[in-house]
Amino acid sequence: MNTQANVISGSFRRNWVVRILSGIRNWHLRQRAMQELAAMPDSLLNDLGISRYQIADVVNQRGAFAKLPAASTSTSTAVVAPLTKAA
Repeated sequence: MNTQANVISGSFRRNWVVRILSGIRNWHLRQRAMQELAAMPDSLLNDLGISRYQIADVVNQRGAFAKLPAASTSTSTAVVAPLTKAA
C-alpha cells in the first residue's frame, strides 16, 4: 500500500540521487574544460581574454568573470573593404 509518506520519501530519494549524479557530471565537465584550457598556448588564452592563472576562476565562474555581461547575439552591419593585392 502506497501511503503519502512513502511517495514523498521515494521522490526525495530519486531527487537526491539525481542531484548527486548531476553534481558529479558538472564536476567532470568543469575538470575537462580546465584541462582543455590548460592545454592551450598562452597566445590563444590571451586572445580569449584570460591568463593561465585565471582558468579555474573562468571555468567555475567566480570572481570578476561571473559579473561579465553575456555576449551579444546581434549581428554587426559593418562593411569591410576587400583586400587588394600589393604591387
